[in-house]
Amino acid sequence: MNCELSLDTIDRIKDSILFNCEARVVMDSTNYIPVGDGTEVALLKFLQDAEIPIHILIQRKFGKIKAIFPFSSAKKYSAVALENPENPDMISIYIKGAPEYIL
Repeated sequence: MNCELSLDTIDRIKDSILFNCEARVVMDSTNYIPVGDGTEVALLKFLQDAEIPIHILIQRKFGKIKAIFPFSSAKKYSAVALENPENPDMISIYIKGAPEYIL
């Protein structure tokens, strides 16, 4: 099965991974390495495999975060609200977690 996504959809997926993520990116001797929760690290590596410069783009969230709702086992999701990087007059909310809780 072949799935084609619009550029807007790809950007939303990328931003959702980058902005609703507590994992960080560190530099070893030659590479940028995601470090943190296994799921978040896997998502960041997914972006790296797609040749997306996460070490640069993840910095776009600094100073723009308005609220963080960290993951908890009780609510089964996490969310972040931040000033939209392209439109400072908008707030974007990114959420991830168990679909039955998000829906």
